[in-house]
Amino acid sequence: MVMETIEKVVANLGASGIDSRLEELLIDGILYAFQEQTSDDANAICGTIKWRLNNKSAKVRQQVADLISRIAVVMKQCGEEQLIGHLGVVLYEYFGEEYPEVLGSILGALKAIVNVSDRGVEFVLAREWMRVFFELLEMLKAHKKGLKVQECQNRVCTTVAIAIVVETCSPFTVLPALMNEYRVPELNVQNCVLKSLSFLFEYIGEMGKLHNSGEKEIIYSKRENG
Repeated sequence: MVMETIEKVVANLGASGIDSRLEELLIDGILYAFQEQTSDDANAICGTIKWRLNNKSAKVRQQVADLISRIAVVMKQCGEEQLIGHLGVVLYEYFGEEYPEVLGSILGALKAIVNVSDRGVEFVLAREWMRVFFELLEMLKAHKKGLKVQECQNRVCTTVAIAIVVETCSPFTVLPALMNEYRVPELNVQNCVLKSLSFLFEYIGEMGKLHNSGEKEIIYSKRENG
């Protein structure tokens, strides 16, 4: 990247403005970049990302998750689908993140990976998507006897999966069943439903606004017709 950048700058602007001091700095920088280079394999990207995801600083972990969100599209364009899939597996391991803002960035990174990697959803029958959703709904409210971290990971994964189904099948096919679960007189289940709703509307973005607008039109129409 260092060499490509220097090459493009010189090609576009020429070298006439480079004095002896700047030339020394450029050569020093090139030599340093070469010496610090550990691999010419694209997997070095994953190595750097995994190393920074383990950083003690929450801000660093959040920044590297945001980085994945930004480079997922570029990696897809470069044909690095296998690498994208590997990053998805790596991110899955960090669902136990204790800081909400960092976890939000991790989920955002997973969304970016899903957006550039998923394919063929239109070939799955609607009834199959609904079957998947109801199974996920059972997982969302299920009590686990394992550790709290494992229970949290399970619910986070389930929430992400529900959001993906909502995006695929449209909100109106899923929301009634999800809202019905909120009627269960159990605080734990109700909290799970609320968190799931919060994330899925953030996940589907503009689709949620369109659904809300359409729902209002139906309500107003029913009122006008008595």
